[in-house]
Amino acid sequence: MDAEYESLRQEIQAWQNRRFTILAASITLVSAVLGLDVVQKTTVSVQWPLVTSLLWFFLGSTTTLTWYAGRANAKIAAYLIVFHEKENFGWESRLKKLKESGLDWFNLNRMIFLIFFGLGILSLVIPWSIRCSQLIAKWHILLLVSVGAWFIFSLILLIWGYPRQNYKEKWIDVNNKEHNLGVQGTAQTSRRP
Repeated sequence: MDAEYESLRQEIQAWQNRRFTILAASITLVSAVLGLDVVQKTTVSVQWPLVTSLLWFFLGSTTTLTWYAGRANAKIAAYLIVFHEKENFGWESRLKKLKESGLDWFNLNRMIFLIFFGLGILSLVIPWSIRCSQLIAKWHILLLVSVGAWFIFSLILLIWGYPRQNYKEKWIDVNNKEHNLGVQGTAQTSRRP
């Protein structure tokens, strides 16, 4: 089982690396789009709500992917606690205790939230400040509101947290069912002539 434990810890690390890659790519892309928008402000006729909506949609999508990667980590961590750390504490069990104590308040999700929130504000302020004199149509407002709602929803998902305890309970159920099947299988085998 040590090989499985190490393999799953590596998978958690891979999911964390994906989160950092998504974050770095998001920062790069949003900065590039905003930079190009500033440089080309006199020649580009794109309305500022369209630029903002595009960036908010992108940020909402990457935030959701980041949330999913964190959720995958929580699922694997619960598995490790139930199947590998039940008799002695390991990293995941200790980290769970740290989170429960409140000492891990400023975690990766909150840091990512702050960065994405800041990028979202910049995605609104910079295009608007360059083209604040533009008249915008009603459909631009509808687009901004709907994409803004998507972005805010994804940010809320990120800080909401993950159902770690729920995952742990599900893995305990799986473990109990496996043990019950094993006991029933042994009992049926011993009854055969």
